[in-house]
Amino acid sequence: MKMARLPGVLGLATALAVFLCAPGCEEGPKEDEATKYFENEPLTYTNEDISTYTLKIWGGNTILATDGQTTVFKAAGGTPPYHWDVLDISLGTILESDDDSAVYQRNAPGDNTIILEDDEGHVTYFAVSQPL
Repeated sequence: MKMARLPGVLGLATALAVFLCAPGCEEGPKEDEATKYFENEPLTYTNEDISTYTLKIWGGNTILATDGQTTVFKAAGGTPPYHWDVLDISLGTILESDDDSAVYQRNAPGDNTIILEDDEGHVTYFAVSQPL
């Protein structure tokens, strides 16, 4: 009985590499083409402070155990002025806010989410646990 020989993993990998590479591996770019490209497209580097793009909510208690309990959250990053909101106003509300902080009050049990939006429309969220 004659058994058919299946190609080994190495043979299969080699065949696949040749198949995938063959159409695009004839020649790499010519040196003069690459030089012309970079002469017309100079590399530039800008040192930007990426912290202005990172909008964060911090501080405050993450667990509010009783109705009426309050906590203060702070905003950082992004582009002020900030707008504070909550996902479910029946569970808690923003009592007051100023430039970079907000006072949140628990109204009822159930987890809620604090929402912070900056002047450019970037949004971030913060979860508050409000157990029974």
